[in-house]
Order: sequence, then structure tokens, then C-alpha cells
Amino acid sequence: MHELIRRIDAATPPERDRAVDALRAFAILGVVLGHWLVTALVADSGSVRAASPLLYQPHLAPLTWALQTLAVFFLVGGQMSARSHASARARGVPYRQWLGARMARLFRPVAAVLVVWTLAAAAMLASGVGLTTLHTLLKLVLSPLWFLLVFAALTAATPLVARLHPLWPLAVVLHVDLFRFGFGGPAWVGWINLAAGWLVPYCLGAAWARGGLRGRTVGWVLLLGGGVVTAGLVLFGG
Repeated sequence: MHELIRRIDAATPPERDRAVDALRAFAILGVVLGHWLVTALVADSGSVRAASPLLYQPHLAPLTWALQTLAVFFLVGGQMSARSHASARARGVPYRQWLGARMARLFRPVAAVLVVWTLAAAAMLASGVGLTTLHTLLKLVLSPLWFLLVFAALTAATPLVARLHPLWPLAVVLHVDLFRFGFGGPAWVGWINLAAGWLVPYCLGAAWARGGLRGRTVGWVLLLGGGVVTAGLVLFGG
């Protein structure tokens, strides 16, 4: 293991932070394991449908609290996008060129998934697989990709939000939820938080890129504060 770490360190460019890579890997692993924990394929009357193992093993539910790592993905995304945009500006790279490169890196794997599953779906239809089974499989594959659209929108808005303090979107989230759940506001107001909610970790990442999250105190505040809020949501927020 020591030799492996030494080789990775030797191959790492001076400007690259492997801790960021580790956080991104951790976030993706959490997303994969979290979906795996709530998804099972059940053969039923000649077709395949999806079900959640948690319905039959509810004692595993606390594991899902530790697998809510998508915010870490947005944290790292905000940090990397802010650094990348600042570097591009320093080198005189136009915004459109920078954004095109970021979008290509983001959606090239998605294009591969779509091509593979288009061919797979055509082959299954040709072999007589039922529409119910096909719908189940395609939904499991494609539905987790929703967050990429939000992430792409935030990436495109990086020049505008890179200097936005994380407390501003957090204040929006709190007020929207207070209005919805505390004062019986309409449900559609919650759509505001689809953007504001993900702006919180994204702006935290941008602040990290600016050097605004230095020091152990900030880390402990984020860790303990996040733990307390998570416990409150689980115990009192339903």
C-alpha cells in the first residue's frame, strides 16, 4: 500500500489535489451504494419490476443516512469548476470554450450510456421482452441521471455563483421550507429549492476554491453542524 501511494503521489501533477479526487470517488460510491440499497429487481408473472429491499429489511434504513453523498459531489464540483474557470480566465480562454470543454467531459459518458441502452432496448424488444420489464430496466438506468442536469446548470452559472456566499442560498432554503411546512404554503414553492438547495454545497465548494474554508475550525463546524442538522431532520423532520 505504501508503494502504491508513493506511485500515485509521484504521478500527481503539483496543481492537482488528490484529496478532492478521493472525495469525488467517495461521493460517487455513496450514490451507487445508496441506489443499490433501495433497488431490487423482482421477477413477477413473466415480467420484471422494481422494489425496495428496505420494505422488507427496514433495519437497514439508517445506512441510507450515511449514503447521502450527493452534496459532497456538488461540493467538489463547485470547487473544481471555480478553480477551472479562474484558471481559464487567467489564460484568456473564453467562457464559451471553457463551458464547452466542461460539458463535453460531463456528458460524454452519458452519451455512451444512452447508446448502449438504446441498442440493448432494441435487442430486448426484438427478442420479445415485455414493455413492463423494459420500462423497469430503463427507468433504473436513466432516472439517477437527473442530477446531471442540475449540475450542468450550476456549472454554466459558475461565473455568477462563484463568489456567492453559501449562507444566501441556505437562507432561501430555510425560508422556503418554513413557508411550506410551517405556514402551509403551496407545494410548488418547493421547486425553488431544487436550485437553491444544490447551490449551498456548490457555493461551499467555490468558497473552498477561493481559500475560504481553511483551518480545522471550519472543518469541525461543517462536520458537527452537518451532523446535528442531519440528526434533527431524522428525529423531528420526518
